[in-house]
Amino acid sequence: MDAPEDKAATAGSGAPRDSGAPRDSGASRDSGALQGGGALQGGGALQGSEAPRRADSSNGVYPVFDLGVAPYLPVQELQGRLRSRVAAGAVPGVILLLEHTPVVTLGNRRSPDDLRDSSLIRDRGLEVVESERGGRATLHAPGQLVGYPIVPIPRRDLRAFVTGLEEILVLLLEEFGVSADRRDGRPGLYVDGRKIASVGLRCHRWVSSHGTSLNVTTDLSLFDLIVSCGEPDLRQTSLQELTGEAPPMNRVKTAYVRAAEMVFGWNLSAPRKLSYSEVEAHLGL
Repeated sequence: MDAPEDKAATAGSGAPRDSGAPRDSGASRDSGALQGGGALQGGGALQGSEAPRRADSSNGVYPVFDLGVAPYLPVQELQGRLRSRVAAGAVPGVILLLEHTPVVTLGNRRSPDDLRDSSLIRDRGLEVVESERGGRATLHAPGQLVGYPIVPIPRRDLRAFVTGLEEILVLLLEEFGVSADRRDGRPGLYVDGRKIASVGLRCHRWVSSHGTSLNVTTDLSLFDLIVSCGEPDLRQTSLQELTGEAPPMNRVKTAYVRAAEMVFGWNLSAPRKLSYSEVEAHLGL
């Protein structure tokens, strides 16, 4: 099967056109993504019983970089460069773990209605940027763990890959005593109807980028400024809100790495703290 060009499904669909997974008619011509906010068209919803297939990690160790708190656009550009190098075989894969400075990101199905109050968004110090992923609006801010696995999609099964990314966070949350659920047709995780984690991907030549976000100690009032994932009534929650405790982010990142190894069989390095501007030099690129 040929790898897709820079194409994949947009908000809430399942996969690139050539992947054998369902296609979303809203996919942009040169921008591929999946963002947790809609149904999987043509193939049904992601089901929790769909076990992800294990990745072949025989190509070597995937380095894990802890970027601390970093701005969105430079990291998006970094992902694009790393995605191309992984696709070319220069590196086997890379995992980026970080928090973003406060930002509203707008996918390629963005709408003016996604921003509830633009002036208040500016007053609260949030940047508004266009993202290469599909979908509508979402929010990143300190206190939210963002995971960007820039890796070959195991067995070119994007649907199973999304399910696996969700499963990483299911296992992570269980370590902190929280049980999260999936919703049919809505990638991401929920607790008592409130969203705690989102999934948003871009696929290029069967290499993923972008990934997941998990609300740990995020200021949840920031979500009131936008229509998350195109759902006006969607409400968010966080690990801190659910447990009454604020776990150290380093502990959450360690739990993410451990869960990722369990779910996908990846061979991951211990997280190494770097600035986003140092990643390529560290990889010898």
